[in-house]
Order: sequence, then structure tokens, then C-alpha cells
Amino acid sequence: DEMSYIFFDDVQQIAKKLQIAPDELYKMLALFNRMGIVIYLPATEKLRSIVTIDPSWMIDAVSKIIRDENLHMFKNEGLDEVGLESDGENLFQNALASRDLVEYLWGIEETEVILDLLRETLLISDWPFKDPSQKNESYYLVPSLLHIGMVENSHASSSVCVFDFSENFFAIWS
Repeated sequence: DEMSYIFFDDVQQIAKKLQIAPDELYKMLALFNRMGIVIYLPATEKLRSIVTIDPSWMIDAVSKIIRDENLHMFKNEGLDEVGLESDGENLFQNALASRDLVEYLWGIEETEVILDLLRETLLISDWPFKDPSQKNESYYLVPSLLHIGMVENSHASSSVCVFDFSENFFAIWS
């Protein structure tokens, strides 16, 4: 099985053996990142700790959560075999991904790195609310899976704020 990423400490060791100065290493990684050869994102400690040497691995990982349910259902993931079928349904019905689901889809070792990437790019956020019907675990909101019907059919007991970006992406004032 090919490696999809390597730890930054290992990259530093290789650079040191090749007599590449640290500032040159950062420039090289930035260039390779812009070219799409690697993914190196120094925004957080976890993201800084790895260099993705197979960018398609990261894209595949992200697309396991951010997907169109009508085009890409969880048919081949075996969710029912591991007791996560309801978690898959919850992802598409409520835009909430359970910790168990993301660990199953991504692998336990890679989960924190991928979550950091998605948090940093605002593609996922921690869901701090607990629902008695949900298991006692962490959940993540996937905003791109939210749809208008969710707000209209909501049984929320508190106020709901809806931002409508159908006309413009951001409010524009003159």
C-alpha cells in the first residue's frame, strides 16, 4: 500500500541529509503546493505535521463526506455491516457526521488531520449541541449538505436564523 502522506519531521530529516536549508525547504513546499504536487498547509499544528504526497488521497477523503446523496450514496462503504447505516442517513438528512462515521470512512489515524483541513477551510465545523436521540459522541456539521427543507421542516423550539444567499454571496452595501 502506497503512502499518501509523510510526516513533516521526516521531510526535515530528508532535507537535512540533502543539505537543503530550512528556509529553502519551506519555499520548496510552498511551490510544490501551488503546483499541486503535494499538499502542505501550515495553518494548524496538525496540518503542519504532514505533507500529503498524493493529493488525490486528500480529495478522495474529503469527498467521502462532502458528496451529493443522489449521485454518491454510501453503497460500497459497508456502513450497514458495521452498524453505521443510521449515521450515513443522519449525514444526509441533518448534515451531521458522527465521529464514528468519519473514523470509519477516513481511518482513525487520518481523522484528525482531515478534520483540521476541513475546519480550516470551513467545510466542516464541530457540532456542540447534544440531542437525546443521538449517541453520546462528537458530531460535525457539514454546511454544504444543508438544504432549505431542513429549516422549513425543523421542529426547533428556539428561533431560527436563515441566511439567503440565492441572490448574492455576501451582503453588498453602497
